[in-house]
Parts: sequence; C-alpha cells; structure tokens
Amino acid sequence: MSETSTDTEIPLHLSDATLDRFDGDDVVCLVDGEHYPPVTTATLDSLESNGVTVSGLVFLGGTEKIENPTAELATTGTTDAAQIYTGQAADGDVLDAIERAILEQDPSIVVDLSDEPVVTYEDRFEIASTTIALASRRQRRRRFGGSVTANRSTLEPPSR
Repeated sequence: MSETSTDTEIPLHLSDATLDRFDGDDVVCLVDGEHYPPVTTATLDSLESNGVTVSGLVFLGGTEKIENPTAELATTGTTDAAQIYTGQAADGDVLDAIERAILEQDPSIVVDLSDEPVVTYEDRFEIASTTIALASRRQRRRRFGGSVTANRSTLEPPSR
C-alpha cells in the first residue's frame, strides 16, 4: 500500500481511504527508522491536513535511515508540538514508551507507521495487545472512574 502524496509525489504509509477515516482525531503514531524521513514526514503531514492532531511519536527502533531519532523526528514539519517517545531510554523498552505515550497523550487512535524488519509479527501482536489493554482500561476509567495502568504481566506470550 504505497499511496502517493498528491502535493509532493512522495510515497505515503497510508492510503487515501485510510486517511479519510480520520476526522479530527488526536493520534499517537508509531514510527521506525527504516523508512526515509521524508516519507514519514509526508504521511504525518497528510494526517494533519485531514484534521488529525499528532500528539505523540513513538520511535520503535531501526537506524538504517535515521541516526538520531529524537532530533530527526523533532523536525518532521507540522508535528512540532508532538511529544517524542523512544524505547531507548534507560528506564524502559518500546512497550514502556508506547504505554507512556498513550497514558500521557490520551489519544483516540494509535496509528502504526512502522514495518518489518524493525517490528516483527510477534512484536506487532505484543504492541497491539498492549494498546488494546490500555484502551480497555481507559474506557473503564471513563465509565467508572479511577486510574489506568497496563499490567503487561497478565499478557501471555504467543505459543511457538
């Protein structure tokens, strides 16, 4: 699915049909360093031109095309206000970074702009499970009050 931005002719991560589904949503985007920064920037710009607010970027790894993720993601154009999270911090891994982003930014949607080889299928399912668990807890919090935390120890690893 390599749609092209009509303005720049740069390939995008998301199709026009997918971009049209967003309507004023606040999102956190998962990005990797295996895509050229202009492709990620063009996709983020397309999201924002569709009324999306990108409040957070979670860098999942991969430095093939991006050497300093925090510095390079900070210059992605219209996403200047987006908080950048990395799993490379001394206090956590990628799932911790995703959890922090969701808890701090409270997005309505998490948009995955990453791909293999940085994120394997097993990783992607673990990311999806963590995101769904947080969304479920967030929904309960909104309905019944209380705080939200992910308890990843309750998630079982996939059988091999």
